[in-house]
Amino acid sequence: MRSIGASEACWRLFDMPMSQRQPNVVALQVHLEDHQLVYFEPGQERQAAQAARRTHLTAWLEYNRESAAADPDCRRLLYPDFPSRYTWQAGQKVWRKRRQQQAAEAIGRVVSLSPRHGDVFYLRVLLHHVAGAASFEELRTVDGVVCATYREACCLRGLLQDDREWEVTMEDAAHAQMPAQIRRLFVTLLLFCAPADPSELFRRHLDAMSDDFGRRHRDLPDELRAALTLVDLERQLQQAGKELRDFGLPEVTPDQRAQAAELQQAAELRQLPRLIQEELEHGTRAQVVDACLRRSALWRHFIVAPLLENMRARRAAGPDGPELRAFCDWLLELGEGRAEGPEDGFVQLPPHLVMDADVDAVIDWVFDDLAGRHGDREWMACRNFATPSLPEEMSQGNETCRI
Repeated sequence: MRSIGASEACWRLFDMPMSQRQPNVVALQVHLEDHQLVYFEPGQERQAAQAARRTHLTAWLEYNRESAAADPDCRRLLYPDFPSRYTWQAGQKVWRKRRQQQAAEAIGRVVSLSPRHGDVFYLRVLLHHVAGAASFEELRTVDGVVCATYREACCLRGLLQDDREWEVTMEDAAHAQMPAQIRRLFVTLLLFCAPADPSELFRRHLDAMSDDFGRRHRDLPDELRAALTLVDLERQLQQAGKELRDFGLPEVTPDQRAQAAELQQAAELRQLPRLIQEELEHGTRAQVVDACLRRSALWRHFIVAPLLENMRARRAAGPDGPELRAFCDWLLELGEGRAEGPEDGFVQLPPHLVMDADVDAVIDWVFDDLAGRHGDREWMACRNFATPSLPEEMSQGNETCRI
């Protein structure tokens, strides 16, 4: 529940206005030349394109160009200040001078943009500093020189922040960080610091950012060093949804991209022996070879031949051969779940595998000549027995086997 005071209640009872806006705010459009925003219905594209040719900005340029002789004051006003002395006729899409001028009757506000919008952002900056322009070309003209971009015009007029701060940042990083870290720093500056001239910043610090490529590939041409650096920068920018062209950086040609991929692959192959040597310290040679084969691009062409029988047991000779082969077959059946036995989760051993004797008899059977052959390592390595992990059984077995 909301309660109001006597004054507000009286105000509302007499139906007095609760709010007002003074002065009127005119939202001014901004766009590049012939880049007007067009809305259209299907089948009416041509008519919509013709109707959208005139905007706040194009009408302002046209008024300055055609009415300067009759109304010289118009050339003294900036684009955002134009609505304070002129009204926008929406039906005809033209500006008309106010007949009865009142102070602050209307103000203009240009649509907000960020440096990530590209050259249109710098056009907006110029519109706040260049009065009475009659064309887009005039907005790009500085001291009689027509600039190629609005950003260049802003630089010549001294309207952009100096990149000296980012120059110092990159120079400090070049003395203390590795090239890969410098590239990450450069991407961070592009994404969050909006340097005034990214291409010049890239050109100045290309050597520091590509030093590892030069050491990795001897006699590498400068063009390929720059291409490798741009490929890595492009990969990091794409993770943030940006491209090189968004910051005016050089594009990588398909040939340069292919050469860069070949060089990177060759570098990875040269690193392979060192990686294998490091892995050998943590595993056997067979384990390392197996891991390398399975992760190789050629693994899909291999034909895996599984071992279906125990060749060592099949070739066993002597009187124990049949018994050994039967034991191997039983182990396979047990592992595959085909061995018969109780369904309570326990395994019932065959009678011929069970010795009904005490611990001393089992030890004597396994180590039948322990006193005479305890120094024979090969003989000892072929004989062992396992006990339950119970302290009593383990202690009893160790005490009995002690020489």
